[in-house]
Amino acid sequence: FNPNIFQWDTCFMMLFAKYANNLIPSIVSLDNFYRKQHADGAICREIREADGTDYWPKSSKHFTNPPLFAWAEWDHYRFTKDSSRFAQVLPVLDKYFQWCKQNRTIDNGMYFWSNLASGMDNSPRLESQTAGWVDYTAQQAMAAYYISKMALVIGDNLLATSYQAEFDSLKRLINRLCWNEEDGYYWDLDGAGIQIKTKTAACFWPMIAMVANQKQAAKLTQHLKNPAEFYRPHLFPTLAADHPDYHANGNYWRGSVWAPTNVMYIKGLQEMGYEELAMEAAMNHLENMYQVFKDIEPHSMWENYAPESAQPGQPAKSDFVGWSGCGPIALLIEN
Repeated sequence: FNPNIFQWDTCFMMLFAKYANNLIPSIVSLDNFYRKQHADGAICREIREADGTDYWPKSSKHFTNPPLFAWAEWDHYRFTKDSSRFAQVLPVLDKYFQWCKQNRTIDNGMYFWSNLASGMDNSPRLESQTAGWVDYTAQQAMAAYYISKMALVIGDNLLATSYQAEFDSLKRLINRLCWNEEDGYYWDLDGAGIQIKTKTAACFWPMIAMVANQKQAAKLTQHLKNPAEFYRPHLFPTLAADHPDYHANGNYWRGSVWAPTNVMYIKGLQEMGYEELAMEAAMNHLENMYQVFKDIEPHSMWENYAPESAQPGQPAKSDFVGWSGCGPIALLIEN
């Protein structure tokens, strides 16, 4: 894609690369980031491959990325039953979590970043207005959840209890501030704590983060099943179809179907017990990817896909396994 390595891309690649674990130990890719952790715990979202230096300064709101290391580590453990990495990586993940907490929260405890940092580069979430970002906050809750589980496995009960408390606190915060019962959505917040109602993929991270309860998940799922919003020919777009900035060709994060968000949607549905819809979405995604592979030149996998037809997204890079490999490997096998 470019001369740098990316944090959340690498975490998602781990979700399918584990299936070649007997050939190449993929999980050590995360060590590229752990090695470059700053003394204060910070880890840059984007690191230059040539010399291992940070691409962004810590002062930049673009410095972080979805904090998914703990999820990727836990998924690898669940697959391999090998917990030997936990003692090594838990101190890194603990310091990183605490750095984010100290440096990327606003007064009410919500986390902040930018569209670029969230990974959804040109999403129509207004950075000038958004103070508390629901996806970052939910991802930190998910990090705390899996750090706690990892700590229990190696018998560090103190750390496990501490991170269970972090998870419980963030879960209460998100449900108190971001959930809207009438809308059936989790929303970002502005500086005054008012909900900002932009229907993007960010609204659904609380499902996979175990923040939503069954009633909330049922309402969120109705939006995914609504043809006016997310139930489009290629499931699921990253922006609701009834948003004025939605593009039939995707326009990157203004409608395109992306591997990471589809994993998030599908695994979130599965987490909340919606196995049938999770399987339908996985099959739909694979069918569309196959149709594009067969019909479009170059015959390859693409960075993202159009939501309204079996086409690559516009724009999208070809020959892009990257995290797009999550579809025809992980989702094929698991869903």
